[in-house]
Amino acid sequence: MPTNLPPEARAKWAEVVAARTPEEKLKALEEFLSLIPKHKGTEKLRVNVKKRIVKLREEIEKKRLMRQRRKGEKTLVAKEGDVQVALIGFPNTGKTLLLNTLTSIKADSSIAPFETKKPQPAMLLHKGLMIQLVDTPSLIEGGEGFNPTTLTVARNADVLFIFVSARDPLTQYEKILSLLDGYRIRVGSKPALARIKRRASGGIKVKGEPINISKTALEKTLREYGVYHAEIYLKGDLTPDDIEKSIGGELVKKPALIIFFDLLAEDKKYSKEELRKIENICSRNTIPVIEFSKITENPEGFKDLLADFLLKKLNLIRVYTRKRGSKEIASRPLVIERGATVIEVAKNIHSRLYENFKYARVWSKRLPHSPVRVGKNFILEDGDVVEIVAD
Repeated sequence: MPTNLPPEARAKWAEVVAARTPEEKLKALEEFLSLIPKHKGTEKLRVNVKKRIVKLREEIEKKRLMRQRRKGEKTLVAKEGDVQVALIGFPNTGKTLLLNTLTSIKADSSIAPFETKKPQPAMLLHKGLMIQLVDTPSLIEGGEGFNPTTLTVARNADVLFIFVSARDPLTQYEKILSLLDGYRIRVGSKPALARIKRRASGGIKVKGEPINISKTALEKTLREYGVYHAEIYLKGDLTPDDIEKSIGGELVKKPALIIFFDLLAEDKKYSKEELRKIENICSRNTIPVIEFSKITENPEGFKDLLADFLLKKLNLIRVYTRKRGSKEIASRPLVIERGATVIEVAKNIHSRLYENFKYARVWSKRLPHSPVRVGKNFILEDGDVVEIVAD
């Protein structure tokens, strides 16, 4: 080790040596790397540390996948409806109460911790969206035997609701982010994915369009970690730090909403000051913070907000269909990605309409008059009504 390392880096190295678990060692190594000055004398050290980090990540990811297969966690909650939302948090933060408030499910809810023993799904239909809410077992600090179930549900979900109590919510929030990070889940304003598969040859091949990092910078980062041949799939808004984290295992980013649980009488005195603190932190990542008391005061208003939030964050639109020769419009829309064309809707409805497509009629408030006859590449918008005409 170079002799010119700062004292804080040497102290962190002592933590690396003393770490007992791969997770502890990985965290300490990552912090140690951030403390190593960048100059010629530390180049070899930085390379060696990065290689050790990748090996540890791969080891941890392998164990995680083995646990999933052993416990059957991959199929804990099958996705139903249009969007799946995972409710996660520490005990007594209102997860089950929210499920009961918004849906017809009446799950056991009390101040006794750990009432929820296994994931509990419930369906909410609002504004044409079928939203599957999944209540999860409470997270536990150091609860390696319990947390994997909840974290697996979180990884599978489209969106996360992170619950924090009014008493020291920032500490809870940071601890939850740390637990998610251990499962390669990060919280962002919109969904994203980074997957790196090593190859024996062929150089670096990138699929998808990274928003915040160039291919040159990407290749440089991978070389620093000893990766010279790989197939990389990137989707959404990713940072260089996300790319580094994905080396050794797939990383996902989930949109999130913070539920600030302020219903307990003993927490009232903390509410206003603590709410401002967490709002300031979360605003940097454009993550909304909602007070639980506001939800209970106006559940329908929250459902409106929730539907709009999901449509925006997941880039979805609702398209209603109409049968040819009938004035009847389907009560349930198709929920599809923004930018979808008429032919994609035809394919979604039935293969016959897709294969024998002639034209379509579209009714929309944005058009000067309706219906308008359009071709297969016409781009639909939220609330449009479409009638497919096929041979």
